[in-house]
Amino acid sequence: MPATSSEPATPRADSAVSSLELFAGEQVLWSGKPKGGIVFTGYDAWLVPFSILWFGFAIFMAINMPKYAHGSLKPYAVITPSLAIGFYMAIGRLVVDRLYRSRLDYVVTTQRIVIVSRVWRTAVRSVSRPIVKGLRLQEFRDGTGTIHLAPVPWAFFYNGYADWHACLGRGPMLFRIQDPRRVYDLIQRGHS
Repeated sequence: MPATSSEPATPRADSAVSSLELFAGEQVLWSGKPKGGIVFTGYDAWLVPFSILWFGFAIFMAINMPKYAHGSLKPYAVITPSLAIGFYMAIGRLVVDRLYRSRLDYVVTTQRIVIVSRVWRTAVRSVSRPIVKGLRLQEFRDGTGTIHLAPVPWAFFYNGYADWHACLGRGPMLFRIQDPRRVYDLIQRGHS
């Protein structure tokens, strides 16, 4: 069945819609993608200072190590992973998050909400519209918003490293999409 959309989508979102296998009678109501570029979230209030402190300390130790190593390579066994972890926390996680979001597409149909990820391989996650519980809209000053499709767990480390990446977050969500209020209303109408 051909997919229809209520607004023009990007070429990549169009490809997500065209490659999506729709059920009988199912129609596409909206398709989009997350905000591009580097995105900071509330978690970065502690992650940024912590990563700068960690990375700075690792750099300091690497610079001063030759003075105290006395020809031994053993201290470098600690410093090298510390530098790698510090680099990832300070810079790498932002690049990885940006790359991940550039390969995400969202589709809202008459029957479900679909998240299509094309990072290492194509992965499709579907949430049935009638059973979406804990639906929550979070709007931002830049006009984007996140629609959480499930209740958000309260524990900070619930998802491990997922909290280090803005778009992975906690549970299924439409992360930092344009015109979030309209998409939220589309999903809500599926409940009535």
